[in-house]
Amino acid sequence: MESSSIFGAEKMEPNDFENNERALVTLRDDDAAAFCTFTNRDEMPREYGCGPLIGFLFVAEKYRGNRLSEKYSFTKVGDYKTIYGSVDQLFSKTL
Repeated sequence: MESSSIFGAEKMEPNDFENNERALVTLRDDDAAAFCTFTNRDEMPREYGCGPLIGFLFVAEKYRGNRLSEKYSFTKVGDYKTIYGSVDQLFSKTL
């Protein structure tokens, strides 16, 4: 299991979210099709100064390609080095 997945599970199981943080699940016929978290801290190092963040996004394989992840309305900002040493992508959207 990836480090970011472990971090997400550690926040979700005890409901260890701050007031403005949430975990959202998309259901299709009582089946968990997708989930994501809205967090103040994700796997992005604090020196980037971004937030809040949509993190730990997962779409079950049989539901992929149905635009459940909303990536079509975001703009890619670039790549960044995570707190785990891996490289990930950063997308943004002005609300």
